[in-house]
Amino acid sequence: MAPGSTEHGHGHRHEHGYQLQPTTSAEQRWYAQTAEQLIGPPDRLVADIGCGEGAMAIELARVLSTQGKVVALDSDPEVLDLATARISDAGLIGRISTIAHDLTAGIEPLRGVLAGADRSGRVPRCTMRATSKG
Repeated sequence: MAPGSTEHGHGHRHEHGYQLQPTTSAEQRWYAQTAEQLIGPPDRLVADIGCGEGAMAIELARVLSTQGKVVALDSDPEVLDLATARISDAGLIGRISTIAHDLTAGIEPLRGVLAGADRSGRVPRCTMRATSKG
């Protein structure tokens, strides 16, 4: 293991002391195109699981209606701090909520956040759509 690197119990290591890296224009286009393909007119709540620095969450929020919400989840609080900075820079605070949670510890905290974001008190119908940037 490299100095400063830690195992977080989910199969990969992270280097700490993160710095926000600019998203390249090619990456930004990929995120925007993928968000366009994933979001449909009835969608109003989207969860970005493993959101990293938030680039996809931002594009998802841009594609959703103005009443739509994105919940961005990552297990690393330092990475979520960077995501929050990027979300703020994009002017999307209030449209994207972040949550630090490792899903290997269970899904209940996420279910609660999703139910709260939906504002109906019930967990909305979910459609899983996986993306792989590659």
